[in-house]
Amino acid sequence: MDSQHKDRIAEHLRVADGGFELAKRLFTPDADEFQLRAGYSRLYYAFFHVSAAFICSTGVIVERLEHGAIPGLLNSRLGHACGIARQLQELYRRRVESDYEPDRIKGGFNSDIEELRREAILLLQRAEKNFRWLYYEARKVL
Repeated sequence: MDSQHKDRIAEHLRVADGGFELAKRLFTPDADEFQLRAGYSRLYYAFFHVSAAFICSTGVIVERLEHGAIPGLLNSRLGHACGIARQLQELYRRRVESDYEPDRIKGGFNSDIEELRREAILLLQRAEKNFRWLYYEARKVL
């Protein structure tokens, strides 16, 4: 693997790590609607970039990874049973809802912001295990 490919992996990991840390700061027990919206977006993009880094670490050389292509590439390397691709798709769905559906947060769970916060924190906790695994697997080639 050449240095340019390694640099690309390192950049994906840098962006993934920053996005994940920001999502953790946004998904708090006192988060408001807009923190939750931003958190879903940051969590998805963190997972997107860590997935891209992992895929690149397996030898795939691409200039630009498309959102829809990543789940298939993950499944082809990890198998459908591991569930990481499904988790990425779930995060994508949450990001789209948060960005494009104005009543998603406000109208969700009968406008119970406490329940929305709990849901967001649980989603973050479930995503962290796979995020960390992908991160450390991708770093092995650096």
